[in-house]
Amino acid sequence: NAEYMGSEDRLVIALRWGDLLRVIYLINNPSVMRLSLLFLTALAVSLRNGCVAQQGTCSADTPCTTDLPPVPEPNSWSLPPRRLTPLHPEMQSEKWAVVTSINRPNEAIHKLASLPGWKLVVVGDTKTPSDWLAGLEDSARENVVFLSVEDQKLLGYEVLAHIPYRNYGRKAAGYLFAIQHGARVIFETDDDNLVETPDIPILPETLELPILSPDGNFTYPPTHYGVVNPYGHFGRPDVWPRGLPLNAISTKQGRHWGQVSNDRHTVRVPIQQALADGDPDVDAIYRLTQAQTLDKIRFQRDAQPLALADNAYTPWNSQVTTWHYSAFWGLALPVTVTFRVLDIWRSYFALRLVKEMGGTVAFLPPCVTQDRNAHDYLKDFEEEADLYAKAHKLVSYLHAWKPSHGSQHFFDNVQELANGFASHGYWGSKDALLVGAFLRDLLAVGYDPAHIMKEQQ
Repeated sequence: NAEYMGSEDRLVIALRWGDLLRVIYLINNPSVMRLSLLFLTALAVSLRNGCVAQQGTCSADTPCTTDLPPVPEPNSWSLPPRRLTPLHPEMQSEKWAVVTSINRPNEAIHKLASLPGWKLVVVGDTKTPSDWLAGLEDSARENVVFLSVEDQKLLGYEVLAHIPYRNYGRKAAGYLFAIQHGARVIFETDDDNLVETPDIPILPETLELPILSPDGNFTYPPTHYGVVNPYGHFGRPDVWPRGLPLNAISTKQGRHWGQVSNDRHTVRVPIQQALADGDPDVDAIYRLTQAQTLDKIRFQRDAQPLALADNAYTPWNSQVTTWHYSAFWGLALPVTVTFRVLDIWRSYFALRLVKEMGGTVAFLPPCVTQDRNAHDYLKDFEEEADLYAKAHKLVSYLHAWKPSHGSQHFFDNVQELANGFASHGYWGSKDALLVGAFLRDLLAVGYDPAHIMKEQQ
């Protein structure tokens, strides 16, 4: 495949395969070796036919600027071009759950619809049954809005023109609908996650929590940075989240997940990820090598929440995540990357930007059990190729990135980093345009953007 790849791509394959072999050795599972050659072939083919072709000549080493939207003049975001009228003005709530589904209402949906104080918006797609609402119990319907494909055409959201049907990114319609109808907190999840707690756990945006650091450095500003695995704090250092760089899964000392402070620190956590029991969102390498453990993973539900230190990076997904109002700018999902990559790249994107507003991300014990919808694990592996090959380099890029617009307006920084992701080949220029459209839609539905508030911890 050398003729199809640049030197960076060939080097990445070699280095990532070396990391994978080290992980295989530490797992010490005989069945793994039978899969190894298949893994290497799938990764190489995917990088050749998917990642390289999709991203063109843009890469971390050779950034490009083709078709990237200009970063607006400072404060130009303060004058929205339009105001949109709510589709259901009678459906107002400060707490909204957002789901996209092609299935009929199941137990997980009914549980979300019955949570006290919450409203639920479900984003349909072309494969969603047209009579979806008929599958809800009568008592649940008053708390649920179903946005059919036809309903979505009436919303007037600019960003939807950038998102094809049958794409998980259509969830943007639900985010914007919730914000337009009073949301101060958004809980995003999927229809295969059953909430098992009386309510969705929400931490205050600012509070005192233990800190997870890659090196035991809990002061600000940090002197080093690194990747951490929060699952170790919740009793499972042998499990890692999808999107964790392969070279962070293990070290010479054994499985690496970081160090937790003995005392609490005052932190701002506008984004909060709860874990999932059962069959949580691990990557395809874990699933293909540890099949005997699937459906049986349990985290410590009595573990206390913790926050990432300023020098810590880790991915999270779109399945059990709570967003406070000040972080709503980070909700949009890219569409030029695969389904197994899109929410992970968004998580790294939002984590870097939330640091600019003096915040970080918190991790909480499980509140759901995931009964995962059917997946082809080998297809998942192919779709996760960017995660294996590029996540480590993305972390380095994010730590080095500095916004050029200072604190003039936070949206300028959001657009600038979206452009940077495109110019360095992490997602396409269409996603940079999509982010700009989403920011304009936020203003059109009445969102009051937060300015940078850098807090030293």
